[in-house]
Amino acid sequence: MPKGSVRNHSSRTLWVVETDTGTAVAHLLEPSQQSPSSVDADGFKAVDGTPIDGHTSWVKIRDISTADVRDSGTELTRGCMVCSSVTEFEFGTVRFDRSPGWGRPL
Repeated sequence: MPKGSVRNHSSRTLWVVETDTGTAVAHLLEPSQQSPSSVDADGFKAVDGTPIDGHTSWVKIRDISTADVRDSGTELTRGCMVCSSVTEFEFGTVRFDRSPGWGRPL
């Protein structure tokens, strides 16, 4: 079944949140990595607070879209047809998993 996904073409580390387990869990997605195909990515934001298209909180991936995140000057851009900027509380209480090595190479 197709899922939401994130491809990190940027030079920044991203948080990618998924909610399939019931509790929202955000994982670190390093540059030149993409979210695992087994995960339905629900949203993302920059770890260091860099704005994504002028927004510093979560970007929600709606439906089965893929977000391509890229550098754009001092910001990041999201190449995503069905994504929207949402508040920090969109996914409820988020557990931040700081384990390295999540994701797979682009």
